[in-house]
Amino acid sequence: MFKLSFTNLIKINCIRTTLIATFASLKSLLLVIFCVFLISAPHAYAEAIKLETVLQQATKFNSTLIEIDLNQKASQVFIDQSNVSPNPQLSFFIIPTDKKNPYFRQTDRQVRIDQLIERGQKRELRTEIATALNQSIQINNQAVTRQVLTEATGLWIELKRAQAKLELAKQQIADAQKLAQSAQVRLKSGDISKLEYERIRIDTHRTEDEAKQTELNLKQAQLALAIHIGAQPTVAAKWWVQEAWENLSPTINIQALNELSNTDALSNLPEIKAAKQGIDLAEKKLYLARSQRNRDLTISAQLENQPNQGGSVVGLGVSIPLLIGNNYRGDILRAEVEIQQAHAQWMALLKQLQSQTAQLILKHAQLQERSTIIVTDLLASAQKSAQKVTLAYQTGIASLTDLLDAKRQAYQAQSEAIDVQADLAITRFTLEKLLTQAGLSTE
Repeated sequence: MFKLSFTNLIKINCIRTTLIATFASLKSLLLVIFCVFLISAPHAYAEAIKLETVLQQATKFNSTLIEIDLNQKASQVFIDQSNVSPNPQLSFFIIPTDKKNPYFRQTDRQVRIDQLIERGQKRELRTEIATALNQSIQINNQAVTRQVLTEATGLWIELKRAQAKLELAKQQIADAQKLAQSAQVRLKSGDISKLEYERIRIDTHRTEDEAKQTELNLKQAQLALAIHIGAQPTVAAKWWVQEAWENLSPTINIQALNELSNTDALSNLPEIKAAKQGIDLAEKKLYLARSQRNRDLTISAQLENQPNQGGSVVGLGVSIPLLIGNNYRGDILRAEVEIQQAHAQWMALLKQLQSQTAQLILKHAQLQERSTIIVTDLLASAQKSAQKVTLAYQTGIASLTDLLDAKRQAYQAQSEAIDVQADLAITRFTLEKLLTQAGLSTE
């Protein structure tokens, strides 16, 4: 019978430990390759969606832009409806003169025509009001279009944010699973305790759960963009933004940015122009209300055939309202109040835009400073710290708590860098569209 010596037992144990470590290393290598495939998989199967495509699609199929286009066409029809004269009214009467004759052989026949003649330039004023309303709608539609396209741009950047967060989460999963595989080998060799291994395994599960949430956020971002630009959700599920963060946002002219908060620059914005047009519209309504006191005339002509009286007679008549019960005082007062309301709305909108623009400029400055701190300083420091703590943990100098904290800080710094770059890009695009409509240079 073969007997194993103590030396042979040690050799067998060493070979066993080597095989286990080799197998674990192979599993870790395969796991890393699989995670790298997952990270690059969206690029292989996705469809690149560019900002130009998003804006073109939104311009054609956004429900809000379709609605305002229909409103503009309706206002044009209102001009045609206002620029018309009253129709004449034709009346015909048959009056029997012999009650005993059932066939109405002896009758009086009357033909009458009435024509209303408007005075006080009512027709011209109605046409001017309809034209001013159409112009106000056209100008306001420019502001609505800017807001819709700005929102479309923001949703496109949110898609980029969700993608970056998902890539970061998958990278975090790969690192966590690699650490878990290494911890399993060290547990079998007795380098770490069972409690320490369980902590690593729990942290891995937590990372996987967070990745599921980021994947859900990506699907929601794709769906939100599809709904806004009128695309099919099935098509949006393949969208992927390929632009890098440094090439994503436009450059802002600081001098033009400082001029944007001035009243003169803001007065060029279409919403302010539309508010001013609203004042002009209210004034024209006041003129129309006052013109109601100019009495309209109704001219009548009548031809009456009276056989019993020996033939036909022609009559002419004029009717005019007396304005005893209604002198249109209420309509005039209401029009005067509407002028005051239009002035108040214009001033309130101007102050609101001044406040919003100032806040947007301040937010841009803060985000620019924060981006510089996070991307160039905090992110690099956190990654270097994580690498040093990882090396210290492998040599037994650092504890597991130090390792997990360092990795969380590194991933948190990357997540904050993604957020600040996304927020900065959205703010810059918003300011760029404001500068363009205000007539200021964006370069």
